[in-house]
Amino acid sequence: MNETNLVKVQITNEIIVGMLTKGWSAKHITCIEGLPESAKYVRGYTDERGDAFWIFEDKSFEMVRHGREIPSLTPIFQIEYPEDY
Repeated sequence: MNETNLVKVQITNEIIVGMLTKGWSAKHITCIEGLPESAKYVRGYTDERGDAFWIFEDKSFEMVRHGREIPSLTPIFQIEYPEDY
């Protein structure tokens, strides 16, 4: 049976909308706690509600059998809202 060390990360609409409509950049958004530097992007998808998820692989993540639910990892972001927000 295939097993891989995976996590999924939800990409919040607040961040994406801010980047697309308000011109936010990395200077406005800091990841306080996230993925290990060695994590590799595997794929992305959206669910039926339109929420976006990115799948990452790293040896530090839990082993997941093919077809099973991938555990979630919730990064912690600090957003510095620009004055014109």
